[in-house]
Amino acid sequence: MTLRFPTSLLMGRFAFSIAMRRAEGYVEISDDQKDKIIKLLKQTGKKYKGLKLVDVHSAKGEIVEITL
Repeated sequence: MTLRFPTSLLMGRFAFSIAMRRAEGYVEISDDQKDKIIKLLKQTGKKYKGLKLVDVHSAKGEIVEITL
């Protein structure tokens, strides 16, 4: 089975806002810093497109690959 997700979904404003909600109370980041982080995430996604992040093969022959 292959699942495809747009890079913008995983490395954009939506995913970052979810991460920031989970980090409330632990991390303080200004709006300017948030904008810079989102910009860097997008640039990283483009720069490393096709990079394999996870490559797992189980004893049962199941394969999990996560690629940018």
